Amino acid sequence: MNAWLILAAGDQRVHGGNGGYDDLPAQHYSWDSTVPRHALPKVGDIVVLWNKFVLLGASRIDSIDIEQRTNVYFHCPGCAGQTFKARSTKSPRWRCHTCFHEFDKPDETYKEVTAYRSNHAAAWIDLQGLLPGGALRAACVNPKEQLSLRYLDWELFVDALDQTSLGTGIRQLERGLAPTELELPGGFSEAIVRARVGQAGFRAKLMAMYGENCAISGPNAHAGLEAAHLVSYSKHGLHDFNAGLLLRRDLHSLFDRKLLSVNPKSWRVEFSIHLMHVPGYVALHGTELLVPRKAKITGILALHYDEFRRSVE
Repeated sequence: MNAWLILAAGDQRVHGGNGGYDDLPAQHYSWDSTVPRHALPKVGDIVVLWNKFVLLGASRIDSIDIEQRTNVYFHCPGCAGQTFKARSTKSPRWRCHTCFHEFDKPDETYKEVTAYRSNHAAAWIDLQGLLPGGALRAACVNPKEQLSLRYLDWELFVDALDQTSLGTGIRQLERGLAPTELELPGGFSEAIVRARVGQAGFRAKLMAMYGENCAISGPNAHAGLEAAHLVSYSKHGLHDFNAGLLLRRDLHSLFDRKLLSVNPKSWRVEFSIHLMHVPGYVALHGTELLVPRKAKITGILALHYDEFRRSVE
């Protein structure tokens, strides 16, 4: 398994000589052929993103968009260097870090490049702040490198995470990033779910509402919780946090596949008969949902429960 540590520094990075990239760490990352190792990341590779200070999250590359385009590059008028940064209050706006020349407008040149964008929203796991920059550098194959795309030693990264509050949840994280199908008892199987645009923000709102708690099993590792849409997102394209729950990763998968549901009258969890030989699920069967009752959630769960009952009859 190839793993990469990728820098997504956003507005905090040195200007670097170009117009920047439209990175959204939880969804996609952009680079071009001027970046060392630009052609090496592949579909299926693991990407771990950071902002130079802390860990942001991890995912698996589902696809890479590639196109030819013309990029504009900016240069210091004094030394033609590309290491300068905008100043928010002082004038002139720009100051070169190499020759210390100050200027209002950089020189421009144009270059044909190959542009890349990785798409990795589907498997994104939010790990923000769990590791500092020093620990991430130490987990690289070459800790002293200063590149945007760095080879990551996955085992060292896992060991570092294992010492954090994520704890044993790191194994669940590894399963979530593995490019395999979910196999369920009783002969059921399902492919990896599609990407959901804006899912990270939806999850953040549910975290603010419920804390790091699965609505079925209770307290859980931050990275092991997923935002579950009670109304199918693909039907209306909206993230309604009043119709969403935080669920442990495996329970979310089972809920989506109608292998567990919640009785809207008793507010208690029920598992499919195909799962009643699994001790962990037997222990949760019949427990009460750990969120306040809301009319909207109750109504939606009633529809889900009807489908669940028909699937087990």
